[in-house]
Amino acid sequence: MGVEEALKRAGAYADAGADAVFIQSLDETGNEVLAFGREWKRRTPVFIAPTRFSHVTRKNFAKAGISHTIFANQGLRAAHAAMDRTFGILARSESADPVNSEISSVATVASLVGAQRVMELESLLKRKNEELGPKQKKHRATELPRNLGRLTTHAVSKEIQKA
Repeated sequence: MGVEEALKRAGAYADAGADAVFIQSLDETGNEVLAFGREWKRRTPVFIAPTRFSHVTRKNFAKAGISHTIFANQGLRAAHAAMDRTFGILARSESADPVNSEISSVATVASLVGAQRVMELESLLKRKNEELGPKQKKHRATELPRNLGRLTTHAVSKEIQKA
């Protein structure tokens, strides 16, 4: 579409109240994105994902007015390469032991996904159920887990307090 059309469209978004714009280009030199940034003149923050022009530095993007660089594709490709290496080793091995030093620990992953908080909430649900009398059976706290996937931690805490 070109830089002029990108500027026109981004301008329409900014005029309509957009807080930022995200631009992409198939130009592997990065020149279109750099030109856009220079001509945009920082009207809003500009986000890019430089998959095709990885040789252009953040410093060059910043000089051109690009405010945010997202390396999402590189992260995905790195994860793919790591999984490919790991499963290759596992396919040739008798156990998972040869990959243990190269992968995240179970404790690290559990911490990142909030497993401890889930266990705390489950414990709280159990205590709340024990406190409820038989007449309140239809409102038991064990009915909450059906909804846990749709609720935020804050909402779950409020639901437990109501139980």
